[in-house]
Amino acid sequence: MKPIQLIAFIFTLSLFSINVIAQNNQLDKAISHADEAFKARDNKELAVYAEKAQPFALAAQKEMHFSHEGRNHIEAGIVSLGQAVEKGKLGATDSARHAAGEALRHFKEAKE
Repeated sequence: MKPIQLIAFIFTLSLFSINVIAQNNQLDKAISHADEAFKARDNKELAVYAEKAQPFALAAQKEMHFSHEGRNHIEAGIVSLGQAVEKGKLGATDSARHAAGEALRHFKEAKE
């Protein structure tokens, strides 16, 4: 391999690695906020954390290259986050916590 080709290959590989790290960061943030929602003390706090998780989950869904099963988990997690927000705002803490737990489980499954 010529030196210029080798440099181009290394550069391309490093760009790919940076992109993968950034993508995993989105999912990690979604997981973190979903976990905070699940552990929240009350329905209002739960809804706030679930809302914070939503944009990160949506960004991860758009940016990452998941398997078919992984994409299904991300989509299911996003739906569960929406339910957690809705139930949390309605004051249904137990239902909201359950939905946040489902979102967290789906996001963790997608990461594997």
